[in-house]
Amino acid sequence: MGGAAGALSGAALLGIPPYLSKETGFLGPERNLALLAASVGFLVGMIPGTVIGLVVGLLKPRLLIGAIIGVGVGFFISPVLLAMGADPQLDTGLFSFALAGIPIGGVIGLLVAAINRRPSPTPPKKPLDRSTGRVFPI
Repeated sequence: MGGAAGALSGAALLGIPPYLSKETGFLGPERNLALLAASVGFLVGMIPGTVIGLVVGLLKPRLLIGAIIGVGVGFFISPVLLAMGADPQLDTGLFSFALAGIPIGGVIGLLVAAINRRPSPTPPKKPLDRSTGRVFPI
């Protein structure tokens, strides 16, 4: 669940701005590159979403703690980008993507924690009557 939510949010964050752009570069209109940007966002968003889903799914915390775990993973993206050599003044789009990952990570953590906290279905109180093939005896 976390990986899917992260992938969809990453695809939306990177795919929508070029789709709405009216600018033209040396490769042609930026609008034509929206599918490529959404595909990259899909792959890039899947990694933190999967980490959030895995950690929250294994720990099964309360809703608030799940959201805090998601915010923590989302916050961790910015120092990783800085360590990889990204410049905040030159790569403003990349850092706005990283900053948007903080609240999105919190929402993903909240959703995964809410799904994991549901009670499991209870088995039937009376076993099935298998001799007649009916659920309820007549």
